[in-house]
Amino acid sequence: MKLHKKFALIVVFIFVASLFLVACGQNGTSSIEPTEIVVDVVSEAATEMAQAPEATEEQPMEPTAEPTVEPTLPAELTVEPSEPTLEPTPENTLSPYEAIIAASDDLLRAGETDQALAEINKAIQMDPTAAAAYIQRGRIYLSQGKPSEAIVEFNFAINYDPNSAEAYSNRGVAFATQQSYNQALLDIAKALELNPNFVNAYINRSIVYIGQQEYDSAFEDLEKALSIDPGDVEVYFNRGNLHMFLEQAEQAMADFNQMITLDPDNPLGYFSRGTAFVLLEEYEKALEDFNLAIEMDPKLYDAFYWRAVTFIQLEMKDKAISDLEIVIANTDITELKELAQSELDKLRAAP
Repeated sequence: MKLHKKFALIVVFIFVASLFLVACGQNGTSSIEPTEIVVDVVSEAATEMAQAPEATEEQPMEPTAEPTVEPTLPAELTVEPSEPTLEPTPENTLSPYEAIIAASDDLLRAGETDQALAEINKAIQMDPTAAAAYIQRGRIYLSQGKPSEAIVEFNFAINYDPNSAEAYSNRGVAFATQQSYNQALLDIAKALELNPNFVNAYINRSIVYIGQQEYDSAFEDLEKALSIDPGDVEVYFNRGNLHMFLEQAEQAMADFNQMITLDPDNPLGYFSRGTAFVLLEEYEKALEDFNLAIEMDPKLYDAFYWRAVTFIQLEMKDKAISDLEIVIANTDITELKELAQSELDKLRAAP
């Protein structure tokens, strides 16, 4: 099995997870299963190395002065809210509006997306002109791979709060998922104009640059993010995975170790370090990290897949088959399911 050829694909899933962390404003402490938000952003660069589209826009797309329609609740609830944009006060008290957004975030973290969407819809009913809930609902649509719907929500947010760097940054993410890289860069630039110290915007822009194969620019943005917040776990996570994408395992290992030091309860740190150990052909150490990641998050199916890869290298065929079957039966990520099925077919066909 030629491992190096597969690392472009694993980085797709890792960056999908990382962009979900950033778009949802998470601090990296929760258990997160990779989603399908930005597979198109990175997979194009990773598997086809295609050039990004030429710029066709000159200014960030501005919403109309007033929404042309009054925001309404969907007839059927199919998506969920994400992370709250408002933090509790020092007294740990939240307004009813803030409490609803926080509750929707808890549901999203638990994977209960329909219920989370129902909660955020309550917040919009409570205050139809507050931007925070629209940003939240937009993130939900992003998490379900619905960038067009997300853009509508971020447009509403910008209408109600034209100075929301968060709304512009997240709309940039949505454009990036559509491979509209230049529009994405314009929106994220607007976010940074509004808030020059917005770490998540630098992380988001670095991912867009990866989609455009502008790796030096991606590293520059991640370095800028670290200069603003040297303790930001997500930055080390993203920079480590960019090193992995470029097969720079030692540099990746240093970033993943720092991530684990800063956030030892995050399974993604151990999972990511495990992939670096595989690249270095240190399979026993990789197995230890994958085991720990799975123990911490039994729904982290990328870890099951890469543990199966490790079992194959250690000639433990039955255990590899078991892990691949778990991935196929449980993951909602089409690309990951296809990878697992391909490996399973090879194992079963082998003597």
